[in-house]
Amino acid sequence: MITFDLELLGDLRSARVLDLGAGGGRHSIAALERGAEVVSYEISLDLLVEIKGAIAGAEEYLGLEGGNLLDRSSQVLGDGRLLPFGDEVFDVVLVSEVLEHIFEDVAVMAEVRRVLKRDGIAAASVPRYFGELVNWLLSKEYHSAKGGHIRIYRRSQLLRRFSTAGLSFVVSTYHHGLHTPYWWLKSAVGIENSRNRVVSKYHSKLVAVMMGEEKNLEKLEAKLLNGLMGKSFSVYLRRDDAIATK
Repeated sequence: MITFDLELLGDLRSARVLDLGAGGGRHSIAALERGAEVVSYEISLDLLVEIKGAIAGAEEYLGLEGGNLLDRSSQVLGDGRLLPFGDEVFDVVLVSEVLEHIFEDVAVMAEVRRVLKRDGIAAASVPRYFGELVNWLLSKEYHSAKGGHIRIYRRSQLLRRFSTAGLSFVVSTYHHGLHTPYWWLKSAVGIENSRNRVVSKYHSKLVAVMMGEEKNLEKLEAKLLNGLMGKSFSVYLRRDDAIATK
């Protein structure tokens, strides 16, 4: 389940990509499949082990041999507020569904700018304001868990914070329109309530869409639902000094 429009990141062949807060590795794998060299960065050692296993699984699924993806990947443990990399070393920096978990979000944004090459591009996604607000109103459990969401970004607030960190807005996209009603349902019946029939059936449909088995729903999501109620809001950014020289 990819949250970014990878076409907006340019040609990733031989590009050096940082997947900051890589989670399960979905964006790391997508970039590797397009020929990039990828650093998956996480604060959790368990997740880094999971990511390496997922990359190996992707190699097997694609029928690749000789560590085609693994040889172009590395997994690094650390904190996003202080990245252990030099200045201007990455062509692309991805930050998917991370910033809403961090109090010092501008510090992370500033580090993204620091490690991004002058002609590079950064992409960051956060939950969309309205859909997230409904979840918060329906369920305290949704956002109060340890490590959960600590804020809901308005578009203007997010862009203002990136601007403070020295990153300029280029374009935005919305994704995962089918997921918004699903999380509204889960918030309404209880986040941990896995026995609710409606939620269970909806989840089955979501899985089918992600597996490419529901083409009509996939088209509906892409053409209509993402714009209306996409759960994720993504912004694509350049360094201020790069924008100024164009």
